[in-house]
Amino acid sequence: MQYAAEARTEGAAAPGHPNLTSLMASVLDAAPLLVNEDILLQSVKWKDVSSHDVARMLAALQAASVSVPYWLARALLLGGHRLAPSPRPMLTPALIALRALNETAPSNPIHVELLESCLRDVEQAASVDPEELDALVRRLCALGRTSASARLSILHGSEALRTQRAIRRAIEGHLQTLPATRLRLIGTSSTEDLAKHLLPAFGAVGYRAEVEQAAYGTAVAELIRSDAAADIHLLLLLDAPSLTAPDWRLDPDTAASLIEERNEALFAAIDQFARNGGGSLIVNTLPAPAAPAAGFLDRSHSTGAARIVARINARLAEAASRHAGIVLVDADASLAAIPPIVREDPKLWYYGRVAYSARASRALAKGFALAQRALRAAPCKVLALDLDNTLWGGIVGEDSAGALECGDDFPGNAFKAFQAECLRLKGQGLLLVALSKNEPQALDALADHPGMLLKPDDFVATAVNWQPKSGNLVAIAKDLDLGLDSVLFLDDSPHEREAMRQQCPAVHVPEMPEDVAQRPCWLRGLTETWPVRLTEVDLRRSDIYHAKRRSQDLKRQATSIEDYLAGLQQRLVILPVGPATLARAAQLHLRTNQFNLSMERFDEARLQAMLDDPAHHLVLAGRAIDKFGDHGIVIAATVAIDDDAATILSFLMSCRVIGRQVEDAFLGAILDQLHQCGVRTVDVSYKATPKNGIARDFLERAHFDEVEMSGGMTRWRQRDPDARRAASHFIAVQWSV
Repeated sequence: MQYAAEARTEGAAAPGHPNLTSLMASVLDAAPLLVNEDILLQSVKWKDVSSHDVARMLAALQAASVSVPYWLARALLLGGHRLAPSPRPMLTPALIALRALNETAPSNPIHVELLESCLRDVEQAASVDPEELDALVRRLCALGRTSASARLSILHGSEALRTQRAIRRAIEGHLQTLPATRLRLIGTSSTEDLAKHLLPAFGAVGYRAEVEQAAYGTAVAELIRSDAAADIHLLLLLDAPSLTAPDWRLDPDTAASLIEERNEALFAAIDQFARNGGGSLIVNTLPAPAAPAAGFLDRSHSTGAARIVARINARLAEAASRHAGIVLVDADASLAAIPPIVREDPKLWYYGRVAYSARASRALAKGFALAQRALRAAPCKVLALDLDNTLWGGIVGEDSAGALECGDDFPGNAFKAFQAECLRLKGQGLLLVALSKNEPQALDALADHPGMLLKPDDFVATAVNWQPKSGNLVAIAKDLDLGLDSVLFLDDSPHEREAMRQQCPAVHVPEMPEDVAQRPCWLRGLTETWPVRLTEVDLRRSDIYHAKRRSQDLKRQATSIEDYLAGLQQRLVILPVGPATLARAAQLHLRTNQFNLSMERFDEARLQAMLDDPAHHLVLAGRAIDKFGDHGIVIAATVAIDDDAATILSFLMSCRVIGRQVEDAFLGAILDQLHQCGVRTVDVSYKATPKNGIARDFLERAHFDEVEMSGGMTRWRQRDPDARRAASHFIAVQWSV
């Protein structure tokens, strides 16, 4: 037996007084009885017990057929002892990682792949017990794995853990390896406490925060500064005490009006910042008040705290809907795990105008960091789903379709709710993909089972076979022309999740809750799916990709490219960009990498500035339509006009319609429009990148000549207004007013 062998080979050396040593030996000898009676062993300091004595105790339990209870397994692992992998109770991810680390010895080196797998599970965990985290981080540091200890400390660590010298050095070293992001922090109250929490919060999402704090009380002035650098992201910390306190000497309606009047300067400054186009603004909403100001009437009374907070949050939402550069951090969502009564610390407020407790500040810092990550990296576009025990309960190969669990009784109602969340994500722009090791007819369950909300045609692609899911996903991503980093993979099997992480490390693979009742709410909380802004194309993405698949089928059947293009019956509608299309035009500018001539990243504010100067600028977009459906706005351009000369500042197109001559038709229409306005010379800037070589070929095809190169940018020119211009015989072009 393993434990008996360890007891024979290791020497016994329990520290302390001889009588205590003898007593400890007696306690450990009686372990089978004490475990069953649930007494004495809970009080043992296991870190002071020798490995020999622990092995002897475990051998005694094993001989008596007494299972190691969870509390004892946890205590032994926290004490640095070894615990055989089987049999063992269900352990938390942190304890499993500790078990792997405790196995490490000169004669038993660490299993690197196993440890990395264990640590990934800890990183993915929603929360980690502080005592378990402390033991895990200390053990990692002792083994010289400082980078791993720093990552875990940043993700889950408490303030006390980060103040330990070895951990602090590890964190500082790890942060230096991350890309920097510049932040300027302003607020309606003191920002000192939030500032110190921003560094670990941003480190947890992969950025090294370089934080500048504005002077106290200068929030409005900072917002209206016109010289704010575009690469600095402004963080605005709002708090209820500063914005909602009424003058109780006034009548309620007058007091409420005075609050709105007082806050109007703040909202005007927010609008001014957005119009200046000086980067992004991340601002928190006000959390629900801890106590009412008007009792049961708090939501309806003029000076009710809940009513005033709701009105301020509504104004913030209106501003964010008008300006893409404004991102709201929902304070109640960020602080959901913290009771309202402890979100504030009255002493901090009265002493230093610190509006949030340390715990609340950490949670808000995490919310700001997640918002910043969403701005820098687009949310996932593909939701790849397993079938058995993920979308329904049961195994379709072993049970009839009617026996699968998905309906109105537990646990089927939990699976049905999970499917409803998948439909929600589909409606917000995610493409659904089915991945299952199964017979192809497994998908029939979606059509045949009356409780299923998802149907086969909700999926833009499926791979139901016995091949590795990673290979199937790579093929599907290539077919959809999307990167693996845009895929979120959900599977109930830990083995399939780990295989996907190993073979496709770019794919997002979160740990799913084992309890199916937890999964619907858990899926809502996955920040990888949270959009910063939704456009018409996002809402229709699934239909657009279905149309794309049908056009690809036509291409495979066509005998020539000309037959294929003619069969599409394409139409290009050119639209001057306006309020309804501004968000999509900005989205194309910010995300398009492959067919993008100048690689200019114009956001909504910069595009709006051009729209405000129509005498010198054109801002155009194109909607592609064919016989299979409306593909939405897929192409955009901006043009600067100076008398008889024009410069195409940006020209970019979604990869969905590459190879269909949409770019030729769009450029031809733009050139016609410019020449009708008296423009004689048209320049285009082109910046070569590893991904956009196709754009250079397009310029040559459009009869532009390369005339100048400077700093990695080349200028191309079409001097002769009568020269042949790009156009397509296969696309009907119309202008929309």
